[in-house]
Amino acid sequence: MRIEPGSGTPLAAVNVAIAAALLVVPWTGTLIGDPARGVRGSGAAAEALTHGWVFAAQTAAVGTILAALTGLECLGILFVAARRGWRPTRAGAWQICCHATAGWILCGLLPLLALAGMFSAVVLFRAAPGGVLDLRPVVRTPLEWGVIVSGGSLMAGYLGGFLAFQGLVAVGVRRCRYANAPGEGAETPGREAGLPEGGAGSLREPVSAA
Repeated sequence: MRIEPGSGTPLAAVNVAIAAALLVVPWTGTLIGDPARGVRGSGAAAEALTHGWVFAAQTAAVGTILAALTGLECLGILFVAARRGWRPTRAGAWQICCHATAGWILCGLLPLLALAGMFSAVVLFRAAPGGVLDLRPVVRTPLEWGVIVSGGSLMAGYLGGFLAFQGLVAVGVRRCRYANAPGEGAETPGREAGLPEGGAGSLREPVSAA
């Protein structure tokens, strides 16, 4: 990992775009008020055109949210590092978050795999969950088990991807807590000892950095 300003931004942009598209796929044209749903029955050309721009707009909106969360995580790294005596640079914290955006892809992929698994079980084994869960008076309308299982699978997938992102951030922070970019810091233990400077950055203390 090269700890240089801006070098991880293209990687983050690609990962966020892929993750946003995967997150939007199962929802486009399904929610009430979605233009892609309202245009149904108006003809193949109109449906395709509307679905295309709606999907692009929703992907851009979700991508913006993921990018904002990534930036917020970067600020969190700097805050926690300051309290614990670690010294990552702002560029280093951003690099860690950029590489951790692979977790956002899992956030979009895992729910799709869960839905695909459920669909396969229904088609191959006719194992669709039936019955309802009556929680009245807490919930006015009884909940179908199919909805509970589907919704639970989606939430589990989203949570799994989020934890993957957080886990990658935690590993990166631990391994790069004293790393800085080549050329930063006039007096570092690495230089005094004659250690080589590489893409991972010189070290302010004699510890390894990913």
